[in-house]
Amino acid sequence: MRRFLCLALLGALTLFIAGFVRGGEANSADPELVLGAFYALAGIGSVCIIAAGTALGISLSRD
Repeated sequence: MRRFLCLALLGALTLFIAGFVRGGEANSADPELVLGAFYALAGIGSVCIIAAGTALGISLSRD
């Protein structure tokens, strides 16, 4: 159970950081680089949350 919680929290934290990265776009000299980092972090965060949900569902179905 701890593994699922850690994955979900990692995903939420990554999405939170992605929001800060996106917010820095206005002050950036290279907005494309900021957008690329935002989409990469948002993708990683989403995958972590989906992986946590999938692993939890598989674990619950085995019980």
